[in-house]
Amino acid sequence: MRRDHSRWTTRGFTLAAAVIVALMGLPTQRALAVCGDGVVDSGEDCDDGGLCTGGDHAGEKCPAAAGGVDCGEGVTCQPYGGDGCAANCTTESARLYYFDSGNSKAQIQSQVIPIPFALSGSQVLTTSSHADADGNYAVVVRASDVHIDPIAVNGLGLCACVRGVAAQTCGGSPTGRDCVGDPSVCQAGEGACLFVNGPGNTASGTIGCSAAGLSPIDINLTRDHNTHFTSPDPDPDCTAPGAAVEGPGAKHPGACNGPTIATPSGTGPAGSALLLNSLGITTINDGGTCATETNTKVCVGGTNSGANCSSDASVCQSGDCEPAKGADGIPCNEDDPNQAAAATVPLTTGTASSTILNANDVQGKSIGPDVKCGATTCAATVTGKPFSCSALAADPTKGVGGVALGSAFPALDNASLGDLVVTTSLASVSDCAGDCDASDTVTVDELVKGVNIALGSADPATCAAFDLNHDNKVTVDELVKGVNNALSGCPA
Repeated sequence: MRRDHSRWTTRGFTLAAAVIVALMGLPTQRALAVCGDGVVDSGEDCDDGGLCTGGDHAGEKCPAAAGGVDCGEGVTCQPYGGDGCAANCTTESARLYYFDSGNSKAQIQSQVIPIPFALSGSQVLTTSSHADADGNYAVVVRASDVHIDPIAVNGLGLCACVRGVAAQTCGGSPTGRDCVGDPSVCQAGEGACLFVNGPGNTASGTIGCSAAGLSPIDINLTRDHNTHFTSPDPDPDCTAPGAAVEGPGAKHPGACNGPTIATPSGTGPAGSALLLNSLGITTINDGGTCATETNTKVCVGGTNSGANCSSDASVCQSGDCEPAKGADGIPCNEDDPNQAAAATVPLTTGTASSTILNANDVQGKSIGPDVKCGATTCAATVTGKPFSCSALAADPTKGVGGVALGSAFPALDNASLGDLVVTTSLASVSDCAGDCDASDTVTVDELVKGVNIALGSADPATCAAFDLNHDNKVTVDELVKGVNNALSGCPA
């Protein structure tokens, strides 16, 4: 497998410092004052140190008390989770998060139409086994624990693959240059090649279960396709951090793509969560079948990497023409070539939204909340649903049912559709049998859905909450549990 560091990433993706602080520090500020020193102090379950965030020992195990090195004056030893000891020095436990395919979806919004598609699969949230002294749960998602099924985008003739990526950037922040597999790309002043979410982790963040909840929780990401349209021009030379000039071969030569600006706001109730999530997205031009086959081929390496070469290998020029789904023909697994570098975006139980200004390099046109895209309002906002803190506390291996995590981000100059706002909602299957819409109640209509699934006349995805053992069918016992919940209410 070879990585493509240019495809399906947003040029110059930049998050505001306030969001980075919120995600990386504020919710666990008290715990981080001592967590990571390699000594198990009062109030800690564990402390296995962390990694140096800079200096001569950047990326090395620290401190000496944990069998590592001392990072040096003014350099932080940053603890991470995913290794049994969470970033707030609590022991960790694994909680399986099944996607509710009836309510989990991604949507790409162009300037004219939205294109939605369902998401199915699962991921494992590795969290604190119990709340820390501040009432918070540290959470990570291991890249190997993300299993999103291939997505057939029939309207575009594509099979989309979404993978968890243990992102590494120069300096270790979401704003840094991708350096996975090649630390040498990091130049002087950028910092060493460091993990964004910790070794092996695709996501990291906090679930706030104190009475105060979590703040900030709502995130808007805005990007200007061409800042030169603003008067006076805020960046005439297009040299601002995160900005990029479209070159001679681009769709809009000379346009200055501004940095992506994050605006955080709002306070969420107890159970609110905010994470940084790093995913790699690639597409296979197989007609939208996502079938197992080796006939669809793609250029790997050379000057035309990523181009379809199914009917003409010569388009690859100096590269190789290889099966787009790897030698086994199975889409979206590890032997696929040209796996994309990660894009890191906030994932929240609050409201995520995104805006593109001067969309498609047309002055004054936008894609975003409260803006018309064709005949309807742009689909540029998604709202999540918090965790149940009592459910998290009741069982360290469960408590993640009925949750929704949302993200929204801008992507410029898609080859087929132009500028896009991409929204995603990852809704988990409710723990309450029969609660199809995760509303904490079971209605007569939902019971009817369960019966239809059991009879084989409805797709199990129409109410995943009936399929308690995730075997893609509904049994009489599962129907009975749904009826009991309709009569007596969902368990607390």
